[in-house]
Amino acid sequence: MREVVARACSLLCLAALALFAGCAASPPGPGGEAGRRLRDQLPQTWMAEVSCPGCTERWMTVTLFGDGSYRLRDRYVGSSAGGVDEIFRDIGLWSMSQDDGQTHLLLRGARRPPYQMRLRPDGSLQLLNDQGHEIRSIREYVLVRQDKPDLQTATMSLLGLYQPDDTGVWFKECQTGQRWQVQDSPRAVEAAQRYTQLDGADGGRRKPLLLSLSGRPSLPADGAALVRLDVDVLDRFWPDSVCRVDVLPPAQPLLETNWMLTELRGEPVKSGDISEPPLLKLRAGGRLTGTTGCNRLQAAYFREGSRLSVPRPLITRMTCPAALQRQQQDLLAVLRATREYRMTGHSLELRDGDEVLARLIVSEMP
Repeated sequence: MREVVARACSLLCLAALALFAGCAASPPGPGGEAGRRLRDQLPQTWMAEVSCPGCTERWMTVTLFGDGSYRLRDRYVGSSAGGVDEIFRDIGLWSMSQDDGQTHLLLRGARRPPYQMRLRPDGSLQLLNDQGHEIRSIREYVLVRQDKPDLQTATMSLLGLYQPDDTGVWFKECQTGQRWQVQDSPRAVEAAQRYTQLDGADGGRRKPLLLSLSGRPSLPADGAALVRLDVDVLDRFWPDSVCRVDVLPPAQPLLETNWMLTELRGEPVKSGDISEPPLLKLRAGGRLTGTTGCNRLQAAYFREGSRLSVPRPLITRMTCPAALQRQQQDLLAVLRATREYRMTGHSLELRDGDEVLARLIVSEMP
């Protein structure tokens, strides 16, 4: 009997040792060994030209931080009026996963859908398409790791919840969920005054209000997290709103971009119902061109800041099916009613005050 018990104990011990050895050999967290090495080297920066063939020259710079946040800079060479570069900045959270022995990164920020990348054995990042597959092109879309991290401390468009308390004034940034302390400045004083007018505090309890602004989130000495915010330009408070996708910093040039109509006065536009999707392009110099899906479209537009007007759009006179004719007339009426625009990631809204008249997204069509 003792021999049976001893043999059973030995087998249990061996099983426990085997289980312990198996646990010790498991991958060290998301991304496996490659992911662990990457995290140990952060912050780190990657950069490459990522423009599509025949498109405006575009350079992407991505910096990953050890706290799970990232910063991204898109530079479109000579894309604005006068041939000046346009620079757009994004901020968000990155995550890592392992799939078939490959390490994939997902960057969730202003862009919808998120950026997807693959960590290559040489430490570079392969930019993938929206489905997570390699982009088929004559360009490689490989972001090369830089010798030194670019912390990207320049001014960027930001959206977050503004709230003062007994310890200071705080801004909870929507994309990362990080809470930054607002630094004293004339713009900070102006923000406090606007907040006081809108807060409507009940019993002295101050509530968070959504605020869009341009500012510079700074980094601590070790570059691991964002802790302070210097406000450069105030945009506006959104008293009845919370952090969401439809009020985001821009990530695409307004001018010389093909904008495809997806929604008109709250109704979706289905490209399958028409011969070609309605497209708009605002060109440098104040000229708008495009198509209604049936007829060609052109107009002069006037833009100042976020204000935009297209008072007299003109079209060619091809005969259209009845449904398309109605949509075409609605589009022309929307253009005439437009008073401002708002960039929302890689989408565009045409607005009349708080009313969204139309929504458009970036199209790669010529």
